[in-house]
Amino acid sequence: WGTVLEGLLLKVCASISPNVRNGDSLDARTYVKIKKIPGGLIRQSEYVDGMVITQNVAHKQMPRHMISPRIMILTFPLDYHRVDNQLISLEPLMAQEKNYLKHLTKRVADLRPHVVLVEKTVSRLALDFLLEAKIAVARGVKPSAIQQVARCTQADIIASMDRLAMEPKLGRCAELKLQTFEHPMIPGYRKTYMRFEGCHEEFGCSLIVRGADVYTLAKVKEIADFMVLVVMNLKMEMALYYDEQNISPPDADPRDERRRSNDLNDSAISTLGRSSNTGKQRQEQFDSAEKQTAEIEASLA
Repeated sequence: WGTVLEGLLLKVCASISPNVRNGDSLDARTYVKIKKIPGGLIRQSEYVDGMVITQNVAHKQMPRHMISPRIMILTFPLDYHRVDNQLISLEPLMAQEKNYLKHLTKRVADLRPHVVLVEKTVSRLALDFLLEAKIAVARGVKPSAIQQVARCTQADIIASMDRLAMEPKLGRCAELKLQTFEHPMIPGYRKTYMRFEGCHEEFGCSLIVRGADVYTLAKVKEIADFMVLVVMNLKMEMALYYDEQNISPPDADPRDERRRSNDLNDSAISTLGRSSNTGKQRQEQFDSAEKQTAEIEASLA
């Protein structure tokens, strides 16, 4: 486990870069997702340059593998809300529901997403309309997964139907694929994961640990989570040391160091010039005061 975790943690350290000035947390564990999957081998544990969530598409005919997909994230339901305690004929109600969902899904399809992640429910009619438009849908996505995917893919979170008219930003990743694992220790024997790969590494990543039972993997996950904090703190401490000692990092470009040295020299010369000018001004003021004193003494004499 030590060799495998060391390789995974070094990749995390090299990729994750929280932007504190923009409100990111200094605790990098917020942006590292660790998934434990029973079975397999320890060497099958892997680093994913994106986000991995426990999710499946809502229809078996929807695509399970896409290259460079456009990702839309919705937090409102794709459903028709009926009015309670109101008597109404069934046929007009069904027609009204169909027209509403057709209009809603058309607005979604007009933005040309390849996959839609929905936090709430999605009605069967909406699924059929989106399937006709060749759009994959995942429904009932956890709020935490919504936030993580939105960060990694840089997608806007659309909280209401009105936001669809404001040209929201769709997320992008290099590859999206669904991966299903079967093992007796997995609840329900089977679990499907949605992998968003090829995202912006500095915004987040995922670690998949395998090769043991659920209890052992839970311990490994706890250790890996703590070690993420350790390696990221070590990275920041080394950066602080280089800054304090005015030493360029080991992988810095020598041209950048020469440019930095020239800037420091220019700054020092400018400071010396200002100090010299100040000294001259003080000497002139002193000479002028002495001259005035001598004139006053001569007049008194």
